[in-house]
Order: sequence, then structure tokens, then C-alpha cells
Amino acid sequence: MQHTKIMLASQSIAKHRGIPMSSTPQTQLEAFVMNEHQSQYKLPSLHQMLQELVAARSVSSYTPSKDESNKAVIDLLCEWCENIGMTTHVQKVAEGKYNLIAQIVPNENQFDPNLKGIMFAGHTDTVGYMEDDWNTDPFDLKIINDEWFGLGVCDMKGFFPIALQAIAETLNEQGKDTLKAPITLIATSDEETTMDGARALSKLNIKSHQVIIGEPSDGQAIYAHKGVLTTKLIIKGVRGHASNPSLGANAIEAAHWVIGKVMDWKKEWQTTHVNHTFKIPHPTFNFGCIHGGDNSNVICDKCELMLDMRLLPNMPQAMLDQEFKQRLQGMEEAVPGTSLEIITQEFCPPYEETQVPAFSKLLTDLTQQPLVSTNFVTEAPFLQEQGHHPFILGPGSIDWAHKPNERLALSKIQPLINQLKACLKSIS
Repeated sequence: MQHTKIMLASQSIAKHRGIPMSSTPQTQLEAFVMNEHQSQYKLPSLHQMLQELVAARSVSSYTPSKDESNKAVIDLLCEWCENIGMTTHVQKVAEGKYNLIAQIVPNENQFDPNLKGIMFAGHTDTVGYMEDDWNTDPFDLKIINDEWFGLGVCDMKGFFPIALQAIAETLNEQGKDTLKAPITLIATSDEETTMDGARALSKLNIKSHQVIIGEPSDGQAIYAHKGVLTTKLIIKGVRGHASNPSLGANAIEAAHWVIGKVMDWKKEWQTTHVNHTFKIPHPTFNFGCIHGGDNSNVICDKCELMLDMRLLPNMPQAMLDQEFKQRLQGMEEAVPGTSLEIITQEFCPPYEETQVPAFSKLLTDLTQQPLVSTNFVTEAPFLQEQGHHPFILGPGSIDWAHKPNERLALSKIQPLINQLKACLKSIS
């Protein structure tokens, strides 16, 4: 692993800045706010780490004027990883966008080539925000009624201090010499938009790991989620005066035909593609946007549809591309003079992890709950494609992600630290 040190925003962030306190008794907060690790591998307090991460803006947006770099977050994580003896490598994904790969490798005489390492993974970016909708400053971490408030606290900057704390405590309690496989921490860019950070990791050829992705999972370990395919359908016709339909070809009429075919497809798959491990057991189809025409007395010459499809595991993109072509190929005949262009806007594959039963059992034992599936999308399929075995287990609830007053209950912190430490002990 290449060792790289980047000198970015954290050098200008004052250490030990003032910490906002609430009426919560100090005894409940002191482990998170007051104490630094006083052993060989030292970190700032959990509160200070999360406070600095929340203050480091890293919004991802498809709107260029709202899109922000994640360099400040990467720099903070890089510094803390090096403080606990991890080797760091920073990968440039795009201008202003970076991944961090930090790792501790066991001594050569302890290394077990048959044992997979443990990887803690997450994304450094957040969604955008409307400041007027927040009751607090979204970039200033606050404690209110035993909860942390701030943009990204559960989705998912809050995971990184917890993961680092688990690594530091494990090294202090056991020492590096007991490790038989690597400990790796991955921090990516652009999960909230393109997933380009997770895709870029494939260039690094990281040895296969068992992975915990720290997305908010409400205390349950997740082994599967649906995929998402976002498709733009561009229908072109011929413009003309509405008094004589033969003068043109109506793109809206062709769109009506297309929507009908997709709805037939939707109804068919509700019975032919079913997986009861999901709360909604079949693929879902949603037309979320339509634009077409400019006046009622003009034959519409262009209509655009946006379609969101949520997919079950084992539904690859190639299969979907073929389905689109087959099901919509009759449009030009049904509405002569029109044409159809199908553009894939986004594809995140579905994912299901069933290849590491021993680690699956460890997670069910630690959470005291069965593994579950979910409908939201993560970076898991991209890590899986790279040979890893990902599961999702993180603090907080997805119900507070992507909305004002995002929060994380303090009661969720210590149980997750203990669970991550147990995962690390499995490779000692």
C-alpha cells in the first residue's frame, strides 16, 4: 500500500475547540465528549471527530454550482488513521474528489492467507440541504436530548469516528502482533450522486475482505438490497398544425403507447419476479417526470419520460437493456413518424451477500437479530464486484437521512463500537 500524506483543511482547524453541551448528564456523554484515548493509539474524542467532520462541507450534487469537494473530510480521516498506525493512500477520483484507503497489515509471520480481512467502509459526502428547514446550523454539531444533530451525522459521517474508535481500542487491547489479516478503512466520494468513488476502487486491486458498510441500519445487519435503474425515454415526432393530424407525428401519443407497455411490464413482473425477503417483494416502476409539447394547437414533436425501476438481485443491466428493446420496439409502427431513444441515466446493481456464512452468523449473533434486506441503495454491489463480501451495519435510522434536522442517538454509539470490535477480534 502506497503511503501518502495530503496537507489540506485539517491543518487550519483548531484542536480542542469549544463543545456545545446540553442538559444531558456528563456521565452519559463523557465517553464521547471528554475523553481522548490515553493508550498507544490515540484519537480525539468521538464528539470532536464528528464535530470536525460535520463542519467540513462535502455536499454532492448533480448541479455543478452546489457540488462540493470532499478534500477536507478526507484530510481529517487521513490524519486520524495515521495517528493509530494505519498506512494511508489517497486516490484521486476526479477534480476535488478523493477516496481514502487506510490499512494495517499483520506481521509476515502472523499472516494467514486463507483469512479474509475486515474492512469498514463508507462515503464522505452528504446530500444537499435547505438551511431554513433546519432548527440548528447543519454544519455545527449539537447535542439535544441525547442526540447528535448535524448534516451527515447518520448518513454517514457518524460511522467514521465509531469505526476508528473500534480499531484504536482493538489495537490497544490486543496489539498489532495478534492480527492475522488486514484491517482496512475505506472512505469514498460521490455516493450520493454517481457512485464514482466506489467504482474507482476497482483500479486498486485490494485483497478480498469481509466488509461492514456503515450506512444507517437501525441496529440490524443488512445482507441484500434492491438495485436502481433510472432511464430517460426520448420520443421524437413531427411538428405540425393541430387542425390536420396528418401533417405531423405526435410524440405525446407515442409516449402514451410507451407508458401502456411499461405498465403491462410492471404488472407482469409483479407475479413473475418475486423475492419475499424484501418488504416490497417485486420490482417497482415509477414514471417520475414527463415533459412534452408547448401548446395545445401544435402537434408535439418531442416528449421525454423519466422512469425509475427498483430491481431484485440477479437482474443485470444487460437483461434490462434487452427487455426495453423487445417491449418497446413496436412504437414506430403504432405511431408512424415517431422514433424512440433509450438512455440509461444511472444504474446501481442489486446486491445480495450469501458467500460468507461464518461472518453472517457472527453478525446475527452480535445484533441478536436475523439478517434483513432493504430497499435503499448503497455501495455494496460495487465492492462485491471487486471480490469483497459486504454487509451493512451502521448507527442511526435511514428515516432521518436526507431530511432536515438529521440526528443520531447517543445510545446507538457504544453498542456499535462493541460490535465492530468483535468483528476485528475474529481475525486475531
